[in-house]
Amino acid sequence: MTSDGITKEDWDLVENHIRDMCELSGDDISSELLEKKLMRFLNELITKYGRLPSILVTIASFTLSTEKKIILYKEAYVTALEIQDNKNISLIVGDIAEYYFDEVCDYQKGSFWLEVLISALENYNDDILSELKVDLESRKITPF
Repeated sequence: MTSDGITKEDWDLVENHIRDMCELSGDDISSELLEKKLMRFLNELITKYGRLPSILVTIASFTLSTEKKIILYKEAYVTALEIQDNKNISLIVGDIAEYYFDEVCDYQKGSFWLEVLISALENYNDDILSELKVDLESRKITPF
C-alpha cells in the first residue's frame, strides 16, 4: 500500500504502465498510446480513491504544461500535508524543488523549496532523498 492508501495491486499497475512506457521510449506512437493508457488508469484511481498525492504527482510527472504541472505538484503537496503523509510530503517537495531548478531554472523558487525539503526530511528521509538534497544544495542561491 502507498503511504496515502492506494493498494499495492493498484500501484503495481501504475508502475507497470510506467515501465512499459520506458521500454518503448524510442517508439513515439506506442509510447504516446501507453501514456494515454496510464492517464486513463490514473483517472480511474482518482475515481476510486480521490485526488491523493501519489496519483497527482504521477500525473504531474507526465504533464508537459509547466503551469498545469506546478498546480498538480502543489495540490499533491497540500493534500499530503492535510493527511499528514510525511513520505509523500518529502517526495513531492523534492520533485517541486528539482522542477524549479531543472525545468524552469528559477533558482530562487528552487532554493525556497529546497529549504522546505530540508525541513520535511526531518519527518521522512531515505537515501534517494538525501542524495537529491545534496545535489540541490550544490545549486542553491545563497543571499548576498
